[in-house]
Amino acid sequence: MSRELDIRDFTRNRATPQRAMELQSLAVMISESLPGAHRITIERLDPVTGNAAQIVSEGAPRTANGNFIRRALEHVRAIGPAMGVTSPPTDFVADSAIQVTSGARAVHLQQRYKGIPVFQAVTTVRFAVDGALQETTGRTVAVRRDASPVPKLPVKHAVRAAAAHVMSPADEPQRRRQAVSSADLTRFEPNIRVTFTSAPDQPTILEPGPFGAEIKASLSWLALDSQLVLGWNVLLTMRDDSQYVAIVDASSGSMLYCHHELDGAALAYSHSIVPGGLLVMS
Repeated sequence: MSRELDIRDFTRNRATPQRAMELQSLAVMISESLPGAHRITIERLDPVTGNAAQIVSEGAPRTANGNFIRRALEHVRAIGPAMGVTSPPTDFVADSAIQVTSGARAVHLQQRYKGIPVFQAVTTVRFAVDGALQETTGRTVAVRRDASPVPKLPVKHAVRAAAAHVMSPADEPQRRRQAVSSADLTRFEPNIRVTFTSAPDQPTILEPGPFGAEIKASLSWLALDSQLVLGWNVLLTMRDDSQYVAIVDASSGSMLYCHHELDGAALAYSHSIVPGGLLVMS
């Protein structure tokens, strides 16, 4: 069995001509309500979700007072239907660190549903050097049916399941097997150090146990076809500093996703326990 796992279906192309016409029609309608000469055009669809992957803005006014985060949040709220974000409503959380490249700026937004992040649903709003909004790119997920944000599976059970999967025998190339440090789970019992139960995603820090650093876990939605599945998103750091992200179904305890990252820094952002300074607009 391979430790790498992703139960999502990537074989179906949802970027159909019919979907393109539907979203482009919404873009034309929304353009009429945008301020001044601002118009939007859909340039590309995401084949995985069928939603807009790139929306270009023309004639957008400059961002007042340099408030790029608020402008980005207001923009995605205004063009949401053209992006493919429909009811029930979702919201977006902005990374407080604005990316600046040669004077141009980019604001990264995480899509959330009922306050819980949607896994790998990140949108970037880009601004030109003069502050005019240029384009909106990334992945969004359309929520087509209501889903409960309450987990049935305790976080400690999810961590135990994730650890068991990661440390199970893996049918992988010898090079990959040697890159993964082992952890003895014989007496492993996840112990919680702190949990923020008042937050919708219930971020939790657990003792390292046999792993190389504190274990982090929080609730996350995984998009499966036309529904969102609630899961515990568990971050395990090995003793060689590589990391695994594992998503465990918060109802059944089954494994939904697992990915090994040799450079753990790439995974740190999605497991920030205290998101201080983030702005939210629903």
